Parts: sequence; structure tokens; C-alpha cells
Amino acid sequence: MTQAFTDHDPITGTARLRTLPDLDVIEAEARQVRPARTVATAFTAAFWALGWLAGILILGLAWAAVAVRRGYRDALRGAAGASDAASARTPGA
Repeated sequence: MTQAFTDHDPITGTARLRTLPDLDVIEAEARQVRPARTVATAFTAAFWALGWLAGILILGLAWAAVAVRRGYRDALRGAAGASDAASARTPGA
């Protein structure tokens, strides 16, 4: 394996690589990648993401529906309470 030596660049303050990395090591690591499994993982990940988004959307819609129903019932109760209070203050009602 070839060891990479570096120089320090005083202008950018970073290290510069003098030699290329060992291509045999890169090739060995690249051969370990299984294309079929990579494609299957990407395909599965897409469906997982769609399911996750659908779950969030359904949960959000359910929460909004319950919030609207609660607000509607509170508004009805408030309107009924206001009319009861007004009739109680009206003499002869």
C-alpha cells in the first residue's frame, strides 16, 4: 500500500496530497459492493419513504380533522351558552 505524504500549503492553510492513493485498495473496496443489493436497497428505500410520508400525511389530516371538530363543538357550545345567558337576563323570558 502506498502511503500518501502531504505538504502544508501556507496560503490556504490546508494539506496537499503528493501521491495518489493506492488504486489496489480502492479496487478491492469497489469489488465488495454488490450492485443487486444496492439497487434493491434503493428500491426499498423509495417505498419506505413513501410509506413514511403517507403516515405523516394521514396523521396530520386526522389531527386537523379532530381539531376542526373540537373547534366546531366549542363554537356551538359557546353560541348556545351565550343565548342561554342572554335569555336569563331578559325579564319575562
